[in-house]
Amino acid sequence: MFQHRLDEPELVGLEALLALDGDDAFSPFPRFAQTRKSLERDKAEGALPEDADEVAAHVMTAAAQMGYVIFREAYARDTGIPLEELDERAARAFTRMITGLTNPQT
Repeated sequence: MFQHRLDEPELVGLEALLALDGDDAFSPFPRFAQTRKSLERDKAEGALPEDADEVAAHVMTAAAQMGYVIFREAYARDTGIPLEELDERAARAFTRMITGLTNPQT
């Protein structure tokens, strides 16, 4: 999803505008019932830690992805990192974040 959102920044921007506008027809998770089942399955199968709050984790990963896409050009400008390089580095960092959510530390 991270790469998909990078590939569709205009869609992410539109979604942000709809959310900010309070559009009741907008849903950031249009297939959430299926997503919830998948998250519950992942937790039951051990892909997520037993004590994971799978819904909050899903919300936060979506927020991180969308926030990055919305601000990535400004982040690149402020950091002086070329956009393509920053996207690659951000994707690696995001993968590490997800790994942290799915592999509990002892």
